[in-house]
Amino acid sequence: MQAKTPLTIGIDASRAFVDDPAGPEYYSLHLIENIAKIDTFNNYKLYVKVGQSPNHALPRNFQVIQVRLPRLWTQVGLALETLLRPPDVLFVPAHTLPLITKMLLPHMPILVTVHGLEGKFLPQSGNSLAHIYRNWSIGWAVKFSDRLIAVSEDTKRDVLNTYNISPNKIKVIHEGVDLMYFVADKYSSSKAEACSIVDKFGISKDYILFVGTVQPRKNLVRLIEAFSLLTNRDSIGSGCGRLIGQRKPKLGARYRDDLELVITGKLGWMYEDVLAAPHRFGVESRVKFIGRVSDAELLELYSEARVFVLPSVTEGFGLPILEAQASGIPVVASNSGAIPEVAGNGALLVNPLSVKEISQALEKVLTDDKLRTKLIAKGRENVRLYSWTTAADSTIKMLRGMLVNKS
Repeated sequence: MQAKTPLTIGIDASRAFVDDPAGPEYYSLHLIENIAKIDTFNNYKLYVKVGQSPNHALPRNFQVIQVRLPRLWTQVGLALETLLRPPDVLFVPAHTLPLITKMLLPHMPILVTVHGLEGKFLPQSGNSLAHIYRNWSIGWAVKFSDRLIAVSEDTKRDVLNTYNISPNKIKVIHEGVDLMYFVADKYSSSKAEACSIVDKFGISKDYILFVGTVQPRKNLVRLIEAFSLLTNRDSIGSGCGRLIGQRKPKLGARYRDDLELVITGKLGWMYEDVLAAPHRFGVESRVKFIGRVSDAELLELYSEARVFVLPSVTEGFGLPILEAQASGIPVVASNSGAIPEVAGNGALLVNPLSVKEISQALEKVLTDDKLRTKLIAKGRENVRLYSWTTAADSTIKMLRGMLVNKS
């Protein structure tokens, strides 16, 4: 096939247009949006479930196809659609490819994104059936896909160490962050608007922010215990002016009373211990679970936070780190998985298994102005390396290259 011939590229978009995008869903959505912005040449088929639709208009070279099957959507519904009306190449952004399609159309290239092998390495990664299916689907996707995208070097190493495949089969394409989105919001929002959003969630003090699904892998029980170890010091000031100029009395071994921990994100699985932890460690009045929030609310929560923390046991990428860096707040994060790779020099890294180390790092970032300034500057420098436009362009080139190499 000639390089200048438009391709018909099929994309499994079933995770892109959901109510609560997180992880692979967020990746699918933003990658498709940015492919649509930059590619008017190739033709795209977006395969979705019944009731799903894009939340904005797509270019004329994009076609949305509803696959009408409520169950076994990938292995039966998507498989039949791609067998009856095959695209030139199929892209699956979340490691679950239709096996029947690959068996009956072996010459149609399939590209699959692997977001991480946490589900394989960590037993507490979901209910047992989901855990088994996830491991099965990743294994078959790695084996039967023609090429793989890994979202980080750490994920690539895990795949190569776990499965018997050639290093040439897998390529790292990082996720991105929309810098203009964060910058534009900072200049368009007033302090009063920011504070009103903070007030909406009952946040009355300076706060540490966590963003992510509430599940064991995120290490939130240790984070809450670490938060409880923060002893009271002089007030560090408040972004909304609540504590500015006030001096808090020393309270010895009691908890500092000028700080809250805000946890935003949907409940995932095995979250009962996390929800019980604030009471267990005596900080129930200062830990707030505010659930899933809108994009606009999340931006304001980032901008008003004193520090962002991601203490996960492991991550395949860790996109909230980049969002926090783009928002200009210092980051404390785990030294495990892909987090050091993604955070660069723009985070204070800690052992996620050490409650004391997490607590000490948070205290240091909260009170050391020089360190805060350094982390914010390094974070802004680091986040420029990650672009959804670059990710989309690299993915398009990879898809085209697969078909050219096949011909």
